[in-house]
Amino acid sequence: MKFVGIILYATWLLLLLLRYANIPKETSFSYSRTFFGSLAWYRNIRNLILITALFIVELYLPIKSLYLLFLITGIVILALCINNLRLRIGRFLPTMTTFIFGLGIFIISCFFVFNL
Repeated sequence: MKFVGIILYATWLLLLLLRYANIPKETSFSYSRTFFGSLAWYRNIRNLILITALFIVELYLPIKSLYLLFLITGIVILALCINNLRLRIGRFLPTMTTFIFGLGIFIISCFFVFNL
């Protein structure tokens, strides 16, 4: 069952990256639309995949592996923010807020992955 959760989570990350690649890169860039879409949460298949994956992963995965997934997610968020800052996509404040959030996820996950 834990492999199903990992595969669903990896699928969500892949869909996130594909969505990011296809979204217009201009000043109206929105992280909420990129991560969660513009539909209601129960009508968006990506959100349902994420909710299902997180539920399965939290129940069946060892704690170190769970934080490893969060570490990978933090790296993806940081990469998206760095790319947006480098190419001046979107507004500065939301990008920096998301960058700090991704950095927090990365640091906390590193602590648990490498110290447990």
